[in-house]
Amino acid sequence: MIPLEIKAVADQAPSVTTLFFDKEIGTIPGQFGMFWLPDVGQRPMSFSRSDAITVRVVGPFSRALASLEPGDVVSMEGPYGNGFTLSGGRVLLIGGGFGIAPLRFLAQRCHEMGARVTTMLGFRCQDDLFFEDEMSSYGDVWVATEDGSCGYAGLVSCLFDDVDKRAQVAAFRARAHGEQVPCREPERREHRAH
Repeated sequence: MIPLEIKAVADQAPSVTTLFFDKEIGTIPGQFGMFWLPDVGQRPMSFSRSDAITVRVVGPFSRALASLEPGDVVSMEGPYGNGFTLSGGRVLLIGGGFGIAPLRFLAQRCHEMGARVTTMLGFRCQDDLFFEDEMSSYGDVWVATEDGSCGYAGLVSCLFDDVDKRAQVAAFRARAHGEQVPCREPERREHRAH
């Protein structure tokens, strides 16, 4: 087990917190670690940076992890997994909700390799938004919220049509239960990043 001291904590959105460690882990995007807290348990967590994880509070372990403060220590085994293979000059990253946490690390590495990064993020509402500003430093960011409170109104898959026109990405429509998921034809709203 590797002891990791918490160097800083940042609240990203309601119930979403990033824990920054006192050292680089030596991980690549897409890998994860098994994090352990005494008397609480152990859970796998993806890295959102080479020195950080982002936690969404959903139960006792994630609540205990998210409540750690600078100076506290968490133990980790790993990193595990093969991670993402990085290549190409253009990258399209698509994520929704808490699933964007590991994409932040991937966007950073792709940008460092000189790739042109376009990111499409989907959330239920504006209050759930996180990493948008940070990811905009790596390239274009498109946002969709289901309630239309920020970006486009609808699912993240609704962004494909507009992004396709600009980034020449193949159009796609999400399917749920074998049926076409309709994209509302939303009015375009002001993006916080673009």
